[in-house]
Amino acid sequence: MADNREVIAGLEREWRDALCGKDIEHLRSLMHPDFVLIGTRTAGPFLMHRDDWLDAIQRREVETIEFDVKDATAFDNVISAPSTHAGGSNISAARSRIACS
Repeated sequence: MADNREVIAGLEREWRDALCGKDIEHLRSLMHPDFVLIGTRTAGPFLMHRDDWLDAIQRREVETIEFDVKDATAFDNVISAPSTHAGGSNISAARSRIACS
């Protein structure tokens, strides 16, 4: 198997390209049916389920997202990877968890 960081980076690129291209069906195919986004706002933390996120993302303009996968560790059928994402003036830290079959 390829280096875990390369696996994550490839999936991140695939996700980014679908997101920037507004390819909702491809995004849907990349996301687990039980996907839940956990985020924060000034009002506090929030949860957003897959269909709600896919609906909301269609109303946002995303031109580009750059990412840097810092590390990747495999646990059974999951790879966990801390990464940094930047798009426009927004930079955020994230942890990708990818289920592998």
